[in-house]
Amino acid sequence: MKAPRKVPVWVLVAGAVTAAVFAFARKQNRGERIGGAMSLPKVLWLNYTLVSWFVIPAALLRRQGLSPGTRAALTAHLLSFTARGGAELWLLYRTRSWKVAYGVGHDALDLALVSALMRRGRGRRWGRADAVARQHLDAIRGTLLFEMVFASLFHRAVAGKTQGEDGIFFASDEPRFRRINALTAAVDVAAYARLMTVARDLVRLR
Repeated sequence: MKAPRKVPVWVLVAGAVTAAVFAFARKQNRGERIGGAMSLPKVLWLNYTLVSWFVIPAALLRRQGLSPGTRAALTAHLLSFTARGGAELWLLYRTRSWKVAYGVGHDALDLALVSALMRRGRGRRWGRADAVARQHLDAIRGTLLFEMVFASLFHRAVAGKTQGEDGIFFASDEPRFRRINALTAAVDVAAYARLMTVARDLVRLR
């Protein structure tokens, strides 16, 4: 009789991240908190970005058989967004000086960096792990493009009001965010479907 497989650590981390995101959103939506309330599509999107842009790349980097370009792209993306996360949290909650342009600029930079690094090592057969990682990097690049669109629409909806004590950080269920929420909900469906496929393939790589 086969022993049951252990749950991969990255799955547990992803679960913890999801629980933390929904706990955070619940607090945001209970009253007047810094940044404002969050709509469900935006809660799901935040969770997706944290799992897809941080947890999955870190898990993929632990796999053998990655091409130099794939490994470099995953590493650069993780380092880039880890640095961005620290800076963004400081500017949002400490100095209250975050601007949408900062995020859009970083998204574009990360997109260009990942795309450039992925060109390395093409033309060779690297195996299943590399294929799964490259598929996920393609998903990251696609969702970065949508993130830039979301940010631009959000900037317009709040008239750039993201700074100061009454700055708005999140799209709520207010009518002015209806277009953003509808687009985000549509992207959520496609993004989570792709994420589930990558998660399945990653489990099978063990």
